[in-house]
Amino acid sequence: MKVTSFTFLAIAMTLAGCTTHQTVTAGHDEPKPSATRPSTASSTSPSASPSGSATGVGAQLLARVLPLPAGAQTWTRTPTGVFDLTGFVDNFYRPDARAYEKARATQRGFVTAARRGWFGDDGSQTEVFMVQFRSTRGARSMYADLTASWKQNSLATFTDSAVQGEGSVAEKPDSLGNVRVEVAAVRGDVFVRISRFTDATADKAAAEAVLQRQIDSLGGSSSATG
Repeated sequence: MKVTSFTFLAIAMTLAGCTTHQTVTAGHDEPKPSATRPSTASSTSPSASPSGSATGVGAQLLARVLPLPAGAQTWTRTPTGVFDLTGFVDNFYRPDARAYEKARATQRGFVTAARRGWFGDDGSQTEVFMVQFRSTRGARSMYADLTASWKQNSLATFTDSAVQGEGSVAEKPDSLGNVRVEVAAVRGDVFVRISRFTDATADKAAAEAVLQRQIDSLGGSSSATG
């Protein structure tokens, strides 16, 4: 068994024949903005692509990511925008998992990825990470690995039946003192993960509400299973 690591304090397990591969994720929430940063950020000006200019299919996916809510501040220290394969792997997985996960993403038919993260006016943080594949099968495969990882890491999990999705709750505060809820679903060939960070009680309902809005904005029907 080879053990490596994935993005968000979970263990993702994939099976290939008799080989079990495990990956562990780590958090991407940011320190709260200082008083010198802008109090608001325009929802029409997403962060520049860290993997080059946002054009073509990448720009199309980014345009489908939910805009910043009114009064929100965009993340400034964590790369956001459009990612190519290398950028996606480098921003979603921990270093010791990247070679394996890059091969897995290629196998799944990775096309592009996009991320947006923000501070809400209530002090919470929200991240939307979407990954597009050549087919629904690739998106389902990534979804299956992530949701299996939550169970492997003994996180509290729940079903989000409204979007045929699943979620996890990590009540133990991270290094910035935040607790986290993650929810994920698949809409067509797009994998969607929402992460919600709060400094008190895990806000499951708010994370589910963001996922619902994002899934609705993509159109079509959810397809995490079947």
